[in-house]
Amino acid sequence: MSFVFFGPWHFEGVKIGTIVCALLNGFLIGKSTVLLDKIFVFKDGLKLRKYFE
Repeated sequence: MSFVFFGPWHFEGVKIGTIVCALLNGFLIGKSTVLLDKIFVFKDGLKLRKYFE
């Protein structure tokens, strides 16, 4: 939305803290996904997979 309101290459409100938080969140979400997949067995709650394949 920064592009829409302020034009290309003018990042208003997107500074180094935003970039660091985005990278850190991506890393932590990836690690927690791996951990949860090792602990829990996920299966379909509803039989709707055939409509989305």
